[in-house]
Amino acid sequence: MFTYPPINPFLNTLFITLDNVFPLFGVLAFALFCFYLIVVTIKGCTKVGLSLLLFTVRPMKPGATLMNDFLFNVALVLLATNAAIQFCAQAFALYANESAIHEIWGNQIAHLVGIKYLYQLNVFVYCLFAFVGLTIIFTLVRRPGKWKRMTKEEREAQAYGAT
Repeated sequence: MFTYPPINPFLNTLFITLDNVFPLFGVLAFALFCFYLIVVTIKGCTKVGLSLLLFTVRPMKPGATLMNDFLFNVALVLLATNAAIQFCAQAFALYANESAIHEIWGNQIAHLVGIKYLYQLNVFVYCLFAFVGLTIIFTLVRRPGKWKRMTKEEREAQAYGAT
């Protein structure tokens, strides 16, 4: 993603090879990889939410999540889904060549007046990897022990403010 031409188009070559074996295999592998990125995004949004340095915006709590919190987190997932789709379309341009996704993300959106320079300079890719790095740092600082599973009684006590 950062070098042009790519150093080694490993996954592109794998998808193309799977397509040569049987056309559905490459498409399924590509779809599973993209779906995995979306599932990881959803898991991150429900597990961490929009965590800022000192507080969490609209956290998802079992048994205590309001409908507007769900709506906010769905909006976060939808924003992240666009980024994941763009990442897949850009990273697998060899495999997706002459497809609808390449036509949309590779030709039309990348040449829109006003934002084409952001695509040419890979600003969105750098932002994506910056957020990945910040998430890794945040996870190391916060420690996964704070995200342990709670029993039903602990969830109810937390939801209703009891100690």
